[in-house]
Amino acid sequence: MSEATDKLRADHEALIGELEAAGAHFTGNSCRCPFHEDKHASAGIYETGGVWRFKCQVPTCGFCGDIFDVRARVAKRPVEDILRAESANNRPPDAISSPATPKAERVFASFDDVERAIPGQVEGRYTYTNPDDDAVDMLVVRFRKAGEGKRFFQYKPHPAGGFTFGAPPKPWPIYRRDLLRHDSLAIVTEGEKSSDVLNALGIIATTSPGGSGNASNADWSPLGGKSVFLWPDFDEAGEKYMSEVAGLLDRLKDPPTVHWIEPTAIGVPLKGDAYDFLEQRAGESDDFKRAAIFALLDNAEPLGASRDVGTLIEDTISGKRKAILWPWCKVGKLAKALLPGTLTIVCGPPGATKSFWLLEALAHWHKEEIPVAVFELEEDRAYHLLRSLAQQSGESGMTNDEWVKNNPRLAREHYKEHQSFLDSFGRRIWAAPDKQVTLDALAEWVIARAKEGSRIIAIDPVTIATTNDKPWIADGRFLVACKTAVREYNASLILVTHPVKGTKGKADLDSLAGGAAYGRFSQTIFWLEYHSQPRDVEVMGVNESMGISVSQKQSVTINRTLHMSKTRNGIGQGLAIGFKFHKATLCSEEIGVIIK
Repeated sequence: MSEATDKLRADHEALIGELEAAGAHFTGNSCRCPFHEDKHASAGIYETGGVWRFKCQVPTCGFCGDIFDVRARVAKRPVEDILRAESANNRPPDAISSPATPKAERVFASFDDVERAIPGQVEGRYTYTNPDDDAVDMLVVRFRKAGEGKRFFQYKPHPAGGFTFGAPPKPWPIYRRDLLRHDSLAIVTEGEKSSDVLNALGIIATTSPGGSGNASNADWSPLGGKSVFLWPDFDEAGEKYMSEVAGLLDRLKDPPTVHWIEPTAIGVPLKGDAYDFLEQRAGESDDFKRAAIFALLDNAEPLGASRDVGTLIEDTISGKRKAILWPWCKVGKLAKALLPGTLTIVCGPPGATKSFWLLEALAHWHKEEIPVAVFELEEDRAYHLLRSLAQQSGESGMTNDEWVKNNPRLAREHYKEHQSFLDSFGRRIWAAPDKQVTLDALAEWVIARAKEGSRIIAIDPVTIATTNDKPWIADGRFLVACKTAVREYNASLILVTHPVKGTKGKADLDSLAGGAAYGRFSQTIFWLEYHSQPRDVEVMGVNESMGISVSQKQSVTINRTLHMSKTRNGIGQGLAIGFKFHKATLCSEEIGVIIK
């Protein structure tokens, strides 16, 4: 490795700068990982052997590397390409063809002298001019050697006049600051070529030097307070670059109003950009081209903090975002637990019939053609399907060997009647009764189910999973990975767990097995309490809009209580709902909201 690359690897601030430009948010040496949706700090940097490295602790990400690995991940290119580019940026042009003995710094008196020294066909020359004194702060030359792709060289002014090979000190200037100074609107493109075709039409455009991996090395302050439109190239690197630019603009002292031009909606080919958009209109007049550009600006999507709220509103109006209701009306409407991207915890002591409760709900959703998936960590699939058959037939005896033996005709009739359901529902049940399943493996399973389109995903009970890590670390890592997946794919996750030993059924967040992580990451927590003796209680009336009326109270008998310990998306927090678990059918009947 060269001295320059070794120096960068040892530069603590340089690594932080690259990660922040990619979207990381640091507190000390800890940060949110920029390579997946990360609401909490699951990553950080550390020094080993004189090199600063980055590591994400989320198993589904697990990215680790130095500053060049980070640049490669951001640019979606092999790290070898990044290292070659870094080496080229630190060599004079004459060394491109024949890496030999280092030469003395060469000074080029004029732009023409620069071009004559380029080892290839020059395709573009872009000057970055300081509008205060008209001096050229930076020169970028685009060229191509026969049979190769496009390449760029950067030049900086020499103190004695002329230019020398290499980029000036950072932060680098952005393109066409002279034009930006006189207009309140600007388009950001990826590359000077696209900026130039827009500027030629009188529509101000800019970019940063160095390609899509160097947005953070530029000074974007000339765009402060303006109306800015981001025009990404139609590929992953283009989207990543503009997303990074959006973050940098948002952190300016005077943040601009930012809009996004969506390349998938404007008819350009893959990897297409503003240049290609206008090339498709080569036969039109400049007025028609300008009109086409301004039509894009009119339809551009606003970014900023309000964008996410607007998306939620539109998704709710369209029906894309809605809570899946439980089979029990009051539970569903008071909790609103199963909105997309949410985590629900179902807790209760042994004997509380949590698994029967969940199985009944999953079967209900499956029959409603809502895609479900459940990983049963206790017993095999046939065991759980037999329980479901008992619930579907209304005959608990189906789970009793003696009853089945004594009632062969009824047992066969129930099986035949529900065989088709068992076949389809069984495909949505995973089981591992004979092996230890780790939390990391469960996280991978959740991600796979979310990707394939499962709307409701459940694990029963998650507390059986093992880990080789410290439990409080493993629980947090598991939940971050799962929540990332269900948010990305608009699924809902249900985890069945147990109380901590010694809590005596106390229904509060501190009593959950899994500790603070489960209480912190979940939107909804249900605590199912078992009454060994039926209990007489008074329940409230609930009208259709879920308003609660004590005046409509009535006395009822229950043998289960569902405590709504947390309902972040609903109005039911702190309420308790009475249930009757019927041993004859193994099903639960919702009775009413209990008056405390």
